[in-house]
Amino acid sequence: MTNGFIASNRKKKIAFMPTEDSFSIDSQNGILAVADGVTRDPYEFLPDMRKLGGKIKFSFGYPRPSPAKIASDIFTQTFPLVLRNYELANRDENAIRKVFEEANKKIGE
Repeated sequence: MTNGFIASNRKKKIAFMPTEDSFSIDSQNGILAVADGVTRDPYEFLPDMRKLGGKIKFSFGYPRPSPAKIASDIFTQTFPLVLRNYELANRDENAIRKVFEEANKKIGE
């Protein structure tokens, strides 16, 4: 399995926000998995992101490691592994749904 590039957001990088998106490419089996890790809002308050102080509070209060990154990594690792079990002719909508269910189970573990 090959991993490629990922684009980063310069503003997030400056704020020390983790990259939460993930993908994997299984070129041998023609499988691509992409997951968009969803940035979380703080639990207690939403800081004023128009001000530097608010951005700093948000950044330093953000969980590390990011649960969104962990989930997106698990998905992009599990999806190709499970989908390989299906013959190419059987990789229909039902198969994809089952693969998503299996990947979501892994995320929940």
